[in-house]
Amino acid sequence: MVSLRRVHIAMAGGPMAAHAPVGIGLAKPLTADVPLDHVIEPTTSAEAGVPAAILPESLTIEGKAFLSSTAALAQAIASPKQFLREGKPSKEISSVAREWRADPIVLGTRGRSGLARLAPGRTAEAVVRNAPGPVLVVRGT
Repeated sequence: MVSLRRVHIAMAGGPMAAHAPVGIGLAKPLTADVPLDHVIEPTTSAEAGVPAAILPESLTIEGKAFLSSTAALAQAIASPKQFLREGKPSKEISSVAREWRADPIVLGTRGRSGLARLAPGRTAEAVVRNAPGPVLVVRGT
């Protein structure tokens, strides 16, 4: 049974914050805790042409800013716990959900067109398969 004590809002890669208000909106009437989770995947960003020497620092700064702005949205509920991790997003998101015993995970996925729109992204699909509980996937625009 899902008790909805903790609504885990997970963010990986770039800021796709369209799902954050959905998670916060779900948590607010339930007075649920809101753990915020942002995962940095350095190998993906390195492939995008960011110099390896500045990669970890710039991604950490960006991740902290993204968590802070999302936490500001959730302040009406409570002071959310923030997690900034580095690694494979699906693994880290599921790990935080297990540690925090999150009830649902709210996760964004990129909007796609054509046949690709019928399936969630790789990270969302892996989280759905490996999560310890329910996952709400919110499609980005």
